[in-house]
Amino acid sequence: MKINTKDFGELTIEESEVIFFPKGLFAFEEVKEFVLIEMDGYLQKWLQAVNDANPRLIVLNPSDILEGYEPHIPDEVLRELKIGKNDKYSIYVVAVIPENIKNMTVNLKSPIIVNYEKRLAEQVILEKEDLPIRYRVFQEKKGGF
Repeated sequence: MKINTKDFGELTIEESEVIFFPKGLFAFEEVKEFVLIEMDGYLQKWLQAVNDANPRLIVLNPSDILEGYEPHIPDEVLRELKIGKNDKYSIYVVAVIPENIKNMTVNLKSPIIVNYEKRLAEQVILEKEDLPIRYRVFQEKKGGF
């Protein structure tokens, strides 16, 4: 299938690549189908709506940018995404990239959880954890938060 993207123009994707967000994303609750676009040589991925060029979010695997990020995903979310005790899932954080990339931040408080096997995902607010909404990626010293 062909999709129009914000950054790459028209792309052809397989229908099996579509990830369904039953609740949508925060501020984009009506948009339910996305695809994760990966480009060689880039840490970030593009979470692109399938039916329109917008919304498009830049997401990162948090383990690529900091150590020790191991959020507790609520059991309710794991059930909704059909993730069992021994099932694997991926976590992404949404990035905000201003004109000066050195000021880039990621939202550690509201990660996106993806069950690739079932093609289901959800963005969740980790209410019980004290995590920053604007974690600066480029800090003086590498490490945890």
